[in-house]
Order: sequence, then structure tokens, then C-alpha cells
Amino acid sequence: MNHLERITKKDFERKVIKEKKSVIVKFTADWCQPCKMIEPHLIKIAKEYDGKIKFYEVDVENEENSEIVTKYDITNLPTLLIFKEGKVISSIVGLLNYNSLKEEIDKYK
Repeated sequence: MNHLERITKKDFERKVIKEKKSVIVKFTADWCQPCKMIEPHLIKIAKEYDGKIKFYEVDVENEENSEIVTKYDITNLPTLLIFKEGKVISSIVGLLNYNSLKEEIDKYK
């Protein structure tokens, strides 16, 4: 895995809301430098938790995703929302280093 799978509104229900496992969704934009900086950390963590936690990203600039962005009140990037059984159970906003990010994500495996 060299990148997180980008999903859109049409995939969101099936891949995030209906998923029984924990799901982490990174809200991002192509122009967002901190989003690019956190990406390698998320990819490494996603590999470690393969089969336990699912990881996706949503492009906030894609008009198709505007409903999701509004629904979850995404105003800062990067924002990670952690879902369990279709409900947001936590969020992480901003750039964290690998250890801090892993420590936060470890709570939801």
C-alpha cells in the first residue's frame, strides 16, 4: 500500500457507515501540506493494522463530497474521523508525528 484509498460520497455509506470494524477517514485536499506530511504515517499504521482498522481518505475539494464535509463539520485539514459501527467515536485534527498518531489510533484497534 503506497496511498490511502480515496472514496467519495457514493462509497461512504458502504465502506464507512456500514463497516463493523473501526474505520479512519482522513479529510484532505491536494494543496494541504500537512495532509501530505501525515500520509506516510497513516500508510505505515494502516499496514500494521491491516484487517483490524480500515483507512480511507476523502477529498474535501471534490464537489461530490460536499455533503459529507458539511455533515461532519470539516473545517480544518487534516482531520481524521474515527468511526465504529457507523458512528464517529473520535477525531484527530492537525498534524501529529508518527508516535503521537499511532498512540491515538491504538485506542481504536
